[in-house]
Parts: sequence; structure tokens; C-alpha cells
Amino acid sequence: MTQLQAERSDWMSKVNKRDTRLARTLELEAVLEAQGDKLTEFNDDLYRKLVEKIVVKERTKLIFQFKNGLAFEETYTLKRGHDIF
Repeated sequence: MTQLQAERSDWMSKVNKRDTRLARTLELEAVLEAQGDKLTEFNDDLYRKLVEKIVVKERTKLIFQFKNGLAFEETYTLKRGHDIF
């Protein structure tokens, strides 16, 4: 019985994390939809609403972590001494 209770607790924890991530993703989606057209320049307000942090993994690799828990890695190349995405 104790093992089943532990398994149920683990399962409920996973479900809660998934539900929280889904809710946060829907919130981010609403922010993007409210933005409307394509961006033509940096938008500080939008950045603050979407991005939790940026981690510099290497000089040419960044990890963008969004407020909904999702993350992606972006790689860019250095050209003529300048950092360019």
C-alpha cells in the first residue's frame, strides 16, 4: 500500500507540473497573440513577459529559458570580430 501511495504521489506531481507548464504556455501564447503583427525591432516589454533568463553556455551558444519552463538553444557564428546571430 505504501508503494502505491508513493507512486500515486509521484504521478500527481508530474501531472501538476504538466498542468502548470500548459497554463503558463497558454499565458505566453496570449501575450504573443496580443502583440499582433511581426516584430520589426526589439520589444523590451514583450521580452520581459516571455523570457525568464538567457544562459551563456559557450561564447557562441545561448540557452533561452522562457517563463513557461521551456528552453531552447541558439547557436551563432562570430564574423569579423563581431557577434552576429
